[in-house]
Amino acid sequence: MNGRTTPSREMVRSLAQALGARPTDLIHWEKAWDRADADQRSIQLRRETEKSLRQRLTRTAP
Repeated sequence: MNGRTTPSREMVRSLAQALGARPTDLIHWEKAWDRADADQRSIQLRRETEKSLRQRLTRTAP
């Protein structure tokens, strides 16, 4: 984990276990990972959409 990539869901689960998280708490760690992943995917999609729109506008501008 270097701050440049998102750790996998399994990595987060393993880390939580290694740090002493109870089995009943692991679902909360997994749900937090799911939320962070969904947010990251949303940001990426928004960036790609904005880039695509800018390219279209540039091509159609007089």
